[in-house]
Amino acid sequence: MLFLVLAALLCAGALGTGTEPPLDCSCQMSGQMKFSAAHSKDKDGKWNTQIAVTRGGCNSTEGHTDVLTVPFPEVDKTNRIQALSLVELGYQNNSGIGQYKLYTYGETWDGARRRCAADGAHLAIPNSAAEAAILKQLIQRHSTLPHTKSNDLAWLGLHDMFNEGIFMSIYGEPMTAVGWDEWDPLPDNAGWSGSNPGEDCVAFHKTKGKMTDFRCDSVLAFFCESEAGEYPPPGSPDYSAGAYIGIEQERKPLTGKVFRRRPSPGYELFAGVGYYKFHSKSATWDEARKVCRDEGGHLAIINSPQEEQVLIELFKRHKRLFRHVTNVNFIFIGFHDQISEANYMTLYGEPLTSAGFYTWYANEPNDDGIQIPGEDCGVLGFTGGLGDAPCLWMLAYVCEQELYL
Repeated sequence: MLFLVLAALLCAGALGTGTEPPLDCSCQMSGQMKFSAAHSKDKDGKWNTQIAVTRGGCNSTEGHTDVLTVPFPEVDKTNRIQALSLVELGYQNNSGIGQYKLYTYGETWDGARRRCAADGAHLAIPNSAAEAAILKQLIQRHSTLPHTKSNDLAWLGLHDMFNEGIFMSIYGEPMTAVGWDEWDPLPDNAGWSGSNPGEDCVAFHKTKGKMTDFRCDSVLAFFCESEAGEYPPPGSPDYSAGAYIGIEQERKPLTGKVFRRRPSPGYELFAGVGYYKFHSKSATWDEARKVCRDEGGHLAIINSPQEEQVLIELFKRHKRLFRHVTNVNFIFIGFHDQISEANYMTLYGEPLTSAGFYTWYANEPNDDGIQIPGEDCGVLGFTGGLGDAPCLWMLAYVCEQELYL
């Protein structure tokens, strides 16, 4: 029946519009049934859609007719269906503490953080034993957590990505400020060896009702939370400088052998390599990334020495036009090590070593100034070679659009 309702609404033009819909509509579906829809306002002035579904009566007056009345979707001033509240999204309200939801499908820690943010909430941070008890109650309702790495764990908004063994919340608060610090087992960073990632993200243990560290790329269930009041509370210390902002990993375009006929405005073709646009107006690394994305391209990723020479040529051609840049000898390009120190990756999340070019500038990378903070975003030097620089520097940059779609 839900399918019939949706089909009738689509036929009548009742979905996705904030204006008065067509008054009627009729359709046939494989000669087996027909339906019509009519719209009217009720006594409160709200639109309703009345749907009549006749089964087996398309070519005669026979058949059985059901009549359904469906409220017309409320729309806001921007002509969009109004957003659902957290309760409508399945969050449980706990008076005086907050609203919580356990997502039982799996996400990586950062994927979970983004999912909670999309709801208007955040990855849960237990600030007390009472709050931990709420989380334990939620997770123990589920005997299994399908499509996850563990049936006993769910992500929390805590990590030690920045400094091994020093755990903090996604808001940058140290554990002493979080207010609840119960571990079982104690964090052990198991699995760490050389460049292999250790256990830098925190999960809640279903049976023990306490925390443990776990690999951030593992797929686990996760808790989302919305505080009952403002968080962090007014007047509390400002730890935002250490907050985990996260990296928006770009979706890598599917490329084939169809030649790009029309690049975005301002892009120059370099035969056999691609289309490039030099931005001499300075920006931070993340601002540059977003500008390139909005133009339909991406912050340039060097895949070969030939491509490096293209960027050097553009660099030399535009250097005299630079204004208000932090350092005229470097430009931002599309790689970083913001997730794990010294593990450089492209903005698609691929190891830099797989990109095809990773020749470094003299004395780079050096992460100079690691304490204030480090140099975690990729640059190209004026004479060539890769380097790392602070992500908040203001530099020129190059955007790229692939030669083939």
